[in-house]
Amino acid sequence: MPLERHLIEMDGGRTVTAPATLDGVFDGAVAHDGPVVVHFHGGLVGRSKAVVGAPGTVEAYGRAGAYAIVPVWRTGVLEVLADSWLRIAGEALFKVLIDRVAGLAHAHLAAGPGGRGTVDRTLPEVTDEVMVASAEGRGDFPAVLDGPRLPEGTDVGEPRAAAVEALELELLADRRLTAEFDAAARGAGLEVPTGARGLSAAETLPPKPTLADHDVLRSLQGDASTRGLPLAAAKFTVNVVLRVVGRYAARTHHGLHATVVEEVLRALYFPVAGRTVWDEIKGYTRKAFEGEAPEYGGTALLEGLARIPAERRVVLVGHSAGTVFIAELLRRARGLGRTFEVVFLAPAIRMDEFAAAVVGRADLLTPTPSGPAFRVFTMSDEYEAADTLVRLPPPVGELKAFYPRSLLYFVSGLCEPEVDAPLLGMQRFFDPGHWAARDQGVAESVRFCEGRTVWSVAEHADDRLRASSSSHSGFGEPIPGNETMESVLSLVRRGWA
Repeated sequence: MPLERHLIEMDGGRTVTAPATLDGVFDGAVAHDGPVVVHFHGGLVGRSKAVVGAPGTVEAYGRAGAYAIVPVWRTGVLEVLADSWLRIAGEALFKVLIDRVAGLAHAHLAAGPGGRGTVDRTLPEVTDEVMVASAEGRGDFPAVLDGPRLPEGTDVGEPRAAAVEALELELLADRRLTAEFDAAARGAGLEVPTGARGLSAAETLPPKPTLADHDVLRSLQGDASTRGLPLAAAKFTVNVVLRVVGRYAARTHHGLHATVVEEVLRALYFPVAGRTVWDEIKGYTRKAFEGEAPEYGGTALLEGLARIPAERRVVLVGHSAGTVFIAELLRRARGLGRTFEVVFLAPAIRMDEFAAAVVGRADLLTPTPSGPAFRVFTMSDEYEAADTLVRLPPPVGELKAFYPRSLLYFVSGLCEPEVDAPLLGMQRFFDPGHWAARDQGVAESVRFCEGRTVWSVAEHADDRLRASSSSHSGFGEPIPGNETMESVLSLVRRGWA
């Protein structure tokens, strides 16, 4: 059967697939006498990759006796983000901030509550080579960083005045830091008065293009005009240091390397680092249902699924942000007259959204002898923490120096409104000792997923409960050796009993 009989293409939530072709997709599903699987790829998968991978997905589900429908629902986002990340990673200002914030935060943490009136750097220089080694290892800087540990409830601001003063004094004499802020401001068309540059005026660098938020640089420019650029730069950097230290006290940190990157991005590069794109991706899942079929892809999908006989199995499989799409579909599925089997792969959905859309609508999940038909396959934290954000050939491959942990860590630490946002695919939030454990949405999600989650890498006698994926991108690809997808296919073939 032609591939077009299995694809539903959307752009910004609106259907790109021609209405006649769309009808053919659902005609094929209705005519098929076995299960129907709707496979939602992740939100960072470009159109070309989704379309190229679709034949393998369709063929794999076909081997399991199922008819596959593959919504292609977003295009080109990874290329946009990877370009921004690569440019940020190459900026001298970004590099010097990572080194200074990491060094001072480490010194502040290592000093302990009684020694924070002074600064004695305990960390070697954080070079590109150190960052690459971190990303290729366990997802954090070398073993020298194993020292800092704060007891729960430690007030990291005590003595706040002495700590801030010591940090500021350390940075006031940092000519490199001041010069890089000056070069970035001028690269953004914001001239800092010569008299405000202080001692770094003799080391003025050429203007440097930057992706730094111009509003932040403009605020820094104004601060420099009254305080002087060295003090403005020092105060800015100290605030980032204190946010990193504060996350250790609140137990919302993601290891020093990742936390420092998250907080530098949050402070200086927030609009382009990922938050805006992530909001856009999630917005597309809502927009897909905001109008009538066939113009809106989500609505068209619901109407098409309603045509499939209620006794026929319909399995919704979502990878990463594809789980957000499934949650939106379930929110709109009341009155459809059918139930669904649901499989999540490395889900990027927030736990509170999962609790509302899936746990709260468990009556839409097909009943089985062991309860509602739902399963999660995702990485244990050992692999999640060591998974590099982007694994691509050079030059984009150099991004391994940019962020040392997985996409889910990045989304949790930067792309949601709060830091360390609880995501369903991250094992850290299933720990009863985690700070979020008492949150209602987290607690409901953990209870619901108990006995329904396979933590990769996992061996099992039951071929529906195995997982071999050790990277975020490795879950949804039906390639030889991917035991995670083989488990999904076995689940489709054999059912839940």
